[in-house]
Amino acid sequence: MITTLLRESYVKAVDYSMTHQNGNRSSARTDILNEYICQFFFDEIIDKNEWECFPELKIPCSRATPNNPNKTFSIDLYFKNKNTNKNIYVLLKAMEKGINKNAQNYGNTTVGECERLYGYSKEHGNKLQKDRKNDITIFITLVPNIELDKGTLYKDMGPHIKNLRCFNPNIFKLDVLMSVDRTKKTEEERINSLGSIVNEKEVIEIMSSIKKSI
Repeated sequence: MITTLLRESYVKAVDYSMTHQNGNRSSARTDILNEYICQFFFDEIIDKNEWECFPELKIPCSRATPNNPNKTFSIDLYFKNKNTNKNIYVLLKAMEKGINKNAQNYGNTTVGECERLYGYSKEHGNKLQKDRKNDITIFITLVPNIELDKGTLYKDMGPHIKNLRCFNPNIFKLDVLMSVDRTKKTEEERINSLGSIVNEKEVIEIMSSIKKSI
């Protein structure tokens, strides 16, 4: 299946979190996610012969000021076209615990990341917005449909894609919802019950739209 790596990236990240102390905060977990998602892009979205991938690359940030002109923003996966210099910015979230409790924070983070990429800057003016007008930004969110720690139904409170596209029309949201058996009583049992992607049809449709935009 063309979505296999998306599912595997989440399962591997959760497994690392559960088997290592403070694993959900580890850079090793980040590396796992980046590796899988990078391969997903090369397998399903773009041609590896035409694009390069740079994990955790720092780029100029719109929040730079005359007092802090070199402020940067770290991109989880930065893809650059070898021929056209077109860029793809992938911003990745893999949610595990306290998802509903922190839902508004996740949404605010997404809007803030758009602003840091495309916003007007006290230092750069509208230069970043102009330079990046043809670039593509993809927010990938990997999340279980049942909270792994609480066993409650996931509530999507993220910003609407139309609001994000106020910053730039080439922004996409790829929300990947993993199935969890709600009848399981413990966190470990719920993790072991992680199944297929619930909204796979929607994910494939968005993937198709991303490919057309590239």
